[in-house]
Amino acid sequence: MGLPLVLDQGACRIYQVSADGFLGFCQRTGASPTGVIVTFVTQDVDEWHMQLAARGAVFEKTPAFNPDYNIYHCFLRDPNGYLLEIQRFCDPAWPQP
Repeated sequence: MGLPLVLDQGACRIYQVSADGFLGFCQRTGASPTGVIVTFVTQDVDEWHMQLAARGAVFEKTPAFNPDYNIYHCFLRDPNGYLLEIQRFCDPAWPQP
């Protein structure tokens, strides 16, 4: 996703996702992507979709509105098979940047 790597601990890598937000990924023997969804919340779902698709990412679900959760989102898998969701909350009560 082009996030800046801020700490590389070998088996664990920490990326910066905002001015004060970080996301870590760690490799563990026996870990499985089954049942795991990593969700990135952004106001720019379409922009992320466009950027990642241009880099060759294959989306399992292109951006669409989900009325059950009142979100706009899309899905793709990372190279290890983990399901990634990029979403925007459409609820006006959700804090805006």
